Amino acid sequence: MYVGTAAGFGVLHPVFAKGFMDGLDSGSLFASATQDCANKFAVAERMYGFPFTQPFPDLDTEELAMVQSLDVLEELEFLAWMEEEANRAEAG
Repeated sequence: MYVGTAAGFGVLHPVFAKGFMDGLDSGSLFASATQDCANKFAVAERMYGFPFTQPFPDLDTEELAMVQSLDVLEELEFLAWMEEEANRAEAG
């Protein structure tokens, strides 16, 4: 089974695809992985024993400097997430 690019960015699709392939007793599961995403899952598996355990920054600060190199769509999604986190921090 091939888990395509769009499905690979979802949380549940790869998990259910893996379960489906395990049910078929097949290890033939393939996915697209970009350099900016695959590495964080590999590191998380090595550090925490599970690839979906992802650390997130503590945003309870007045100063934040971030450097990134994402394409336009991912950048817009990231900025929307940052705005939601900032609003949550202000409300809390």
